[in-house]
Amino acid sequence: AREEEAARQADRRLREEQDAAYHESLAADREREERRRAAQEAERQAREAAERAAREEKERQEEEARQERERREALEARRAEKESAMAEEPEPGPGVATISVRLPDGSRTQRRFGNREKVHRLFDFVDTLPSVPALHYSLVSNFPRQVFTRDAHGDLGLLEAQLHPQAMLFVQSEDS
Repeated sequence: AREEEAARQADRRLREEQDAAYHESLAADREREERRRAAQEAERQAREAAERAAREEKERQEEEARQERERREALEARRAEKESAMAEEPEPGPGVATISVRLPDGSRTQRRFGNREKVHRLFDFVDTLPSVPALHYSLVSNFPRQVFTRDAHGDLGLLEAQLHPQAMLFVQSEDS
């Protein structure tokens, strides 16, 4: 009977050891599976984040391209409108102002205006020049330094603005 009891206890210990080993193995398998799932989830999230970032970058580039296209179209429309409304250049004489304009690309152009014309006509002339890529700009005289803006000075006459008989102005872009 003692031998049977010892055999039963040995069987029970063996079963307990086997059960413990099985549960350890099962826990290790669950842990491995959980790590695998976590790695897959992290990979999926990283892939989605990269796709989202690429999509946002593409959308940003498309938006910038659209804005640049609209800006160029606005410049071309303004240029065409101002060219068609531009009056004939007057002949040199005492009632005529000669205005030289230094453009952003470093080139220079010159035009004559009647001394009673308004400063906005000078802006209209600059608007017709293809080498002025800005929608918003100022005209700046060097000495004495004076900044002319379309809104603030457009209704001044060339005489009032002290641009007669001649002046040299620089185009200063205000576009960002």
